[in-house]
Amino acid sequence: MYRLLLSLLVVGMSQISHAADLVYGPEYQAGEVYKSKSEVEVEQTLTIAGMAIETSSNQFVITTETVEEVADDGATLSGSFDTMQTEMSIQGTNYSFSSENPDASIPPAGLEAVDTLFKELAVAEWTSTVDEDGHVLSMEYADGAFDDLDPALQSEVDLQNNIRDANQQAERLPGRRIEVGQTWERTETMNLGGGQEFSIDREFTYAGSETVDGRTLERVDVKSLTVEYTIAATPGAPFTVKSSDLE
Repeated sequence: MYRLLLSLLVVGMSQISHAADLVYGPEYQAGEVYKSKSEVEVEQTLTIAGMAIETSSNQFVITTETVEEVADDGATLSGSFDTMQTEMSIQGTNYSFSSENPDASIPPAGLEAVDTLFKELAVAEWTSTVDEDGHVLSMEYADGAFDDLDPALQSEVDLQNNIRDANQQAERLPGRRIEVGQTWERTETMNLGGGQEFSIDREFTYAGSETVDGRTLERVDVKSLTVEYTIAATPGAPFTVKSSDLE
């Protein structure tokens, strides 16, 4: 699930080209609707006992969140997916899913539980509570969501991952006035599913103002410096990671 209320491009804090106040501080109003679009593409090769195991995936998601209530100390939002499209390839076995036609094809053998996961995700609804600074305090699904999901896939719908992702985005900005060309760094965690994670050290650079469709926006360029790959040491895991490198 993706909650992308913050865009690094759409900061909208200043119209001064040489400096800007890059501070995350959304002002919620009841009835406001936020739509976000996310596309994530992953290509992965794991070498295990000399054998290359190749997987790839591409996921396109459009999410809608509506501000339901506003208080002095934060707000409550409801969320759902407008669109969810996924394509996967695992060692030559292909799988695809579209929320527009979830029953379009029969999943390959061994991926039936994954197909159920995407079908349930596509219709999932959730509620988020945020504090006065826009950080997510809690998230919960509507009653009954994922009750029948394979226990092995429950970690894929763990809302603690979504809370972490949302707050990482909120904390990307430096929270102060920045000159063009100035940089700052953040360490972020990317969940790859199946207990796999990237810990990524990123460098952010303020690149100045841009005008898009008549609006003045602030541009932030992002560069990855280091990446560490880890996988959770769960009982029965087929392997552990001894080392990882950024190439």
